[in-house]
Amino acid sequence: MCSSDLVAIPAAADVVHRRKPFVVGSVLAALLTLAPVVVSRSPSVVYATAALQGFFFLPAFALLLDICAALAGEARAGSATGMLMLAGNGGGVLVIVAMALLRDGTGTWDAANILLGGLLFVAAVGAMFLPETGAGTATG
Repeated sequence: MCSSDLVAIPAAADVVHRRKPFVVGSVLAALLTLAPVVVSRSPSVVYATAALQGFFFLPAFALLLDICAALAGEARAGSATGMLMLAGNGGGVLVIVAMALLRDGTGTWDAANILLGGLLFVAAVGAMFLPETGAGTATG
């Protein structure tokens, strides 16, 4: 798998001049593959499913950065993408802390996994409202 997906998925988005469907699809793929990661007792199933999630998540991030830069404009693209990365890293830290607190408070990972699934659902719904910035659109 290596990093071929980092090129293939954004390249496919370039061919069809659309970013949004690939971002939405990536989040939905993560949501659909969450259950095997959290319920399987087989390391090989967990590793394979987690690798599949990474296959979709990494290029989605590149597409989100591209959308952000297009919306911000050339003069503000660096600042806008930097703020997006900072918000993403901060959010990641908060989710990790929240999941650990839920695990400590309940004694199981069930509530933490529900939180993660809920966040992925919110992300999928939010991604549907992203503006399209591919070539031939108002902003692309």
